[in-house]
Amino acid sequence: MDLRLALGLAEALERPSFPEGVGLEVYLDPGLLEEDEPFRQLAAKRPKRLSVHLPFWNLDLLSPDPEVRGLTLRRLLLGLDRAAELGADRAVFHSGIPHGRTPEEDQRRAERLAAALKPVVRRAEILGVELFLENTHEPSPEGLKAVLEAYPELGFCFDAAHARVFSHTP
Repeated sequence: MDLRLALGLAEALERPSFPEGVGLEVYLDPGLLEEDEPFRQLAAKRPKRLSVHLPFWNLDLLSPDPEVRGLTLRRLLLGLDRAAELGADRAVFHSGIPHGRTPEEDQRRAERLAAALKPVVRRAEILGVELFLENTHEPSPEGLKAVLEAYPELGFCFDAAHARVFSHTP
């Protein structure tokens, strides 16, 4: 079993050590993403197994605003670069697919997400960081299925709490 302790970057830096045999998943806080020093410090003390959770607050690859889409892409790509700097073996990201009014709308959003993810998936592959899609607000797994089928190299991270709160699928 691959068990990882989930902490924010600042929290991870405050810990003097990590439990033996337990990996670490660090949330890449957008407020620290562009500062080099926290990443240097974490790289110096990181546990053997490290993954990152890419930024997600106020980010949306499906936004109707091209500025927001562009910012989102830049933050995800920078997050992947930081993951590689830390020696992380994987990076988790949220789909950003909000609740659709209909299953057809969810499907269209999934298709748009698959197209928007192309540079993110490519960068992860180049950097050697395995990329995992995490369920969030999707009312059913169908939209995620479309994205995962578009990118067979993409892994899946199931968040049971997100599914319990947002999914309409029993």
